[in-house]
Amino acid sequence: MFLGFKNEINLLFFIYESSFQPLPHYNSREDIVSCLEEWQTPVILKPVSGQGSLNISIIRSFEQIEDALRHSTQQDEYILDGTLVIEEYIDDGEEYSVEVLTTNGRHEVLAITTKEVVMPYFIEAGHLLPAPLIMILIINIYSVAITTKNAIANASI
Repeated sequence: MFLGFKNEINLLFFIYESSFQPLPHYNSREDIVSCLEEWQTPVILKPVSGQGSLNISIIRSFEQIEDALRHSTQQDEYILDGTLVIEEYIDDGEEYSVEVLTTNGRHEVLAITTKEVVMPYFIEAGHLLPAPLIMILIINIYSVAITTKNAIANASI
């Protein structure tokens, strides 16, 4: 079983390096303030390790930074270290999950689901299976998922 991306920072580094973008990871209030000022948009603050939506916060204003830092750094059995990642929050459209099974190096998309999340901490409350998508989107999602899985499998991390 390939576990090279169990810690999300490995996967994020891989994605950002593959697209030639710097990975924004931060551990201080000053870094978050700088990011909010530069991007002029809400941001997501989350630990680099963990699973699901654990300890994720959205920051829409400078006044929310302290609460977000407190929430995102809560100790949990799934949080491996204190490194945080900040990303632009995209509040547009549906969120989907792509379930992929890999057997003997062969990747197969099992399902695409629409996620239902409870705000403000992105707690997954349910999934709609299958996601109601038109065929061209399904084909594109399959293609991206398989291409990504192949790239990850071939990465030397």
